[in-house]
Amino acid sequence: MPKTARELVSHYTDRKMSGRPEFYLGRGNCLGDLNSALLEEIYKGVKQEHGAEAAKAFVKMVGDLNPDASASYFLQCLYRLEDRGWKYTPPQKHESIEKNTANILAEVASDALKSGDRSARDKVLGLTQIVMFAGAPMQSDPYDIIGDFLGNHRAELGPKPHAKRARTQNRDSFLG
Repeated sequence: MPKTARELVSHYTDRKMSGRPEFYLGRGNCLGDLNSALLEEIYKGVKQEHGAEAAKAFVKMVGDLNPDASASYFLQCLYRLEDRGWKYTPPQKHESIEKNTANILAEVASDALKSGDRSARDKVLGLTQIVMFAGAPMQSDPYDIIGDFLGNHRAELGPKPHAKRARTQNRDSFLG
């Protein structure tokens, strides 16, 4: 019986990566969490366990990880791919979880300010800053995380619309 996506992550990365998206939540794009070497190992596992078509779908999924190439989002996408029988369909819309959390906290702070509860407002504003800036020094360009992997699997990506070619800062050769 083929390994599940969660088992693939653990086994083929030699336990260098957790299979739990929540473990990486809020950490953003971090080379220590996800990188081309880990992606290559997971790709090999997908190909060995589920076949060439599943591996091709995996490559396309990785190609759409920009701008969010966080390990948390990657794992969510991988499990979505598995749930769809290893057939890839691009996500309709993705919003950063960190931005959503920060917006929610900012709204709570605003409500606290309107009500005059200064203590609650200060606590929420402090949490908002932590959510927005705690991982900032560890942020990596998505190209640094997935670029080498995509370069090695260019043929499997197939033709890409020109709008997806330059998706990071001045990296017009990102996907081709």
